[in-house]
Amino acid sequence: MKTQLLGRAAERLALTYLKNAGLTKIAKNFSCRVGEIDLIMLQKNQTQHSLIIFIEVRYRRSRSYGSAEESITPAKRRRLVNAAERFLQINPTYRRLCARFDVIAINGTMDVEHLEWIINAFEH
Repeated sequence: MKTQLLGRAAERLALTYLKNAGLTKIAKNFSCRVGEIDLIMLQKNQTQHSLIIFIEVRYRRSRSYGSAEESITPAKRRRLVNAAERFLQINPTYRRLCARFDVIAINGTMDVEHLEWIINAFEH
């Protein structure tokens, strides 16, 4: 239970950070049979088309077993991509947008100083 509470706190911190960076929340904790996506955000650009961003939030209190970003395995990436594809299937409004996968990694104390936004963390 404590792990789930820490995960939700990390997601709240990430959401606040991303909103302050100008992104708009589309969905939080989207879950389907093939996987889950922590945050789905929209980035509106003045010069380009809008972008849908699928975001995995990872928190590690210690780097003893690797960093937060290192904890995303190839299997986890596949589940994220599959869940994103499912999200786009049931939400056709967003299909025309370019998409990207980002990671919010928090290592150590759960605060903005320890938060790293990894843009385009992996290809789909």
